[in-house]
Amino acid sequence: MKNQNFNLYTMAGSLFDKSVLQGVWANFLFALIGTISIFIIFSIANKRKAYRIFGLDKKNRLSIFFSDTFVQNAIDKQGNPNLYTGSAVPENEFKTIKELFNLLSLIGEKDNAFIRFMKFLTFDPVKIECELSPTNEIEAEANKEVNILTIGGPGYNAMTSYFQKEKTRLFFGSNSQDHNVFVDRINNRTIAKGSFDYDYGILERIVDENRVVILAYGFHINGTRGTVKYLVDNWKKLPKDFAYLIKFPHPSKDAIGYEKPLEVKNFI
Repeated sequence: MKNQNFNLYTMAGSLFDKSVLQGVWANFLFALIGTISIFIIFSIANKRKAYRIFGLDKKNRLSIFFSDTFVQNAIDKQGNPNLYTGSAVPENEFKTIKELFNLLSLIGEKDNAFIRFMKFLTFDPVKIECELSPTNEIEAEANKEVNILTIGGPGYNAMTSYFQKEKTRLFFGSNSQDHNVFVDRINNRTIAKGSFDYDYGILERIVDENRVVILAYGFHINGTRGTVKYLVDNWKKLPKDFAYLIKFPHPSKDAIGYEKPLEVKNFI
């Protein structure tokens, strides 16, 4: 009798342990599936936002144009002469690649296997190219089949010059008193001018003949690099249309002032 009772208790305990164990595994699997589902939903939502910002739902190519400067017998940072002569990207613009990397990896080709799989399910493949500024505005006008991110001011970037000449709300110009000013085209008024205390940058998105163009440039280093960083840091909450004037410390006052916008104003 005692053995029978012992066997009954053992069997009941064994069944109880299995049911508890199964319940634990069921809860774990449910939580895991829920976590993966939430991750997928947020990933898709973020990717759709990024696609919309850059116009990739209409065209699956994005070209990033940097300024093209000409150097001759350059001197490196250590003061050593360099015999290189030819085209070069300004250092402050080249450094924006670091800021852009995380954002572009969300929409680019070099993602991990899971992201590539999700992209295959829900999005067209995207081709991202980095290029030097066209040599003239005729070449800029001919580039109709890609969405564009142009970095650097109109003085060294023909792509920026082409779009800001007539197509943008804000543009770089001059007046009778100042050579470096930003102007609001709609109201025909100066909204910022160069100074030794502050730097300013423009971050603007336009739609030009069914392609999306984003311009990011400033008076100086902080203005240009800061506008790119602002795009990277805030792209999830940017409105559909924007024409931002962003104020930064002058690089002579704060070398990393591009990280700390002092004022942001949207003119749209």
